[in-house]
Amino acid sequence: MNKPIAYFMFGILAFAVIRKFYMIGKPEKLNGILNGFLEFQNDFIVIDDKKIDLSMIKTISIYNGDYFGKSVVGNTYASDFSNGVDNQLIIILNNGTETTTYFQLYNKYDMGKIQDILIYYHTIGKISFKNLSNVLKLSKSESLELENSLKENHLL
Repeated sequence: MNKPIAYFMFGILAFAVIRKFYMIGKPEKLNGILNGFLEFQNDFIVIDDKKIDLSMIKTISIYNGDYFGKSVVGNTYASDFSNGVDNQLIIILNNGTETTTYFQLYNKYDMGKIQDILIYYHTIGKISFKNLSNVLKLSKSESLELENSLKENHLL
């Protein structure tokens, strides 16, 4: 093999290894600005300064598989940890208008802090039981237990 090519290839490998070690323990770079506020209440949801009454909402879907510091497999040159912003709230209004917003979670189980509100949303038909179970990160047995409890209390 030609020495200059070998030195060049070694240099690229060394750069990649140094960059990878530099990124250890750091989350992905946030490409853009993260601003706004998301609030869930029994009668409404607030996205930034926009209040949406629950009576105007047909369905709610939440996807919350990302959180700050989550291990990201396969990021060869970037960080091994997520910044937690790949979460989605999708609201479909009674008139068919769809609103999608992304949000950041710091911990895997943060949505559990609003468990009672989310269960209420389910009991009035705004969020499916499957989505509720996924959002709350319930195991199969926990999901079955919650479903039975809701049935016993005539909330399903």
